[in-house]
Amino acid sequence: MLPPIIPGTAARAHANVQQGNFSTVELYHLRTFVMVANEGNLTRAAERLYTSQPAVSAHVKALERELEVTLFRRTPKGMQLTPGGRILREKAKRVLGAAGDLVAEAKSMRGKVVGISRIGVNTDGDFLRLSLFLTSLSSHHPHLALQFIQDVSGNILEDILHGTLDSGFFFGRFPEEEIEAMDLAEIGFVIAGPATWKDRVVGADWETVASLPWVFPVSENPYSQIFDQLFSEQVNQPNRVAYSSSEAAINALVKAGAGLSLIREDEAIAMQERGEVVIWNHTSYPMTLRFGYLSSRSREPLIMALRQGAQESWPRAAGRNAHQAC
Repeated sequence: MLPPIIPGTAARAHANVQQGNFSTVELYHLRTFVMVANEGNLTRAAERLYTSQPAVSAHVKALERELEVTLFRRTPKGMQLTPGGRILREKAKRVLGAAGDLVAEAKSMRGKVVGISRIGVNTDGDFLRLSLFLTSLSSHHPHLALQFIQDVSGNILEDILHGTLDSGFFFGRFPEEEIEAMDLAEIGFVIAGPATWKDRVVGADWETVASLPWVFPVSENPYSQIFDQLFSEQVNQPNRVAYSSSEAAINALVKAGAGLSLIREDEAIAMQERGEVVIWNHTSYPMTLRFGYLSSRSREPLIMALRQGAQESWPRAAGRNAHQAC
């Protein structure tokens, strides 16, 4: 059984971490501890770490035994940090950061960027110029391989924060204190409906259009920010017939006649030319496409290489640092 928290226990554990006076604490124990603290849930932490829930639980218990302090309270709502756990989480993050700095410095000394980097992509590869991105990275860093992970912008940002992605493309806002981002381009979005709704959409006022069926994005999709603005002054709630996290699925539902939605302007124009959709009043709603990574990792050779690849594939990028804007 784990020892209860008693006066001085957290202080002794703190001193052990500071001075290295422990024998079996491993970096992966600390990494697991920090992930469970961030997620508040063993299962979600296991998913983030690509391991099993029993393994995560075992890591936490081993760390608690070694440090002689209870790090979490197990509650029906999840894993809650104890006062001692809150203190040690910050120390553990510093230890992991120092280990990351050591590895980055060693790689920098070798002058090579090697391994596999995981990149989040929030829309289709052609639009993001992934072939140019890959070509740039391959020419400068032939020992680096890229793994592209498709997801919505909100999830990409979460995965960057939790360290499961090295960087990623995303639309819209981001937590500036933790993530640094390059503005790549301002992208327009338009309201489009099924081509068969032409008589109902073309020339209609906003109140009429707002009353029609709509396909909505999920909250993790930054399009939802535009939807919130569009419907903020509507007395009646919009008729939401479907939700989707995927641009491709939203486009397919609009094309099939399910309802109206926001579609990236270049895609909507091409679809309208093919007779698949009709665009309402051609008002364009802008969002910023960005490429982001952890601020704390900005000097790592890998991140510098990825940033160079993004700059070369988007040569007109506005600059390295972005600010809160849609």
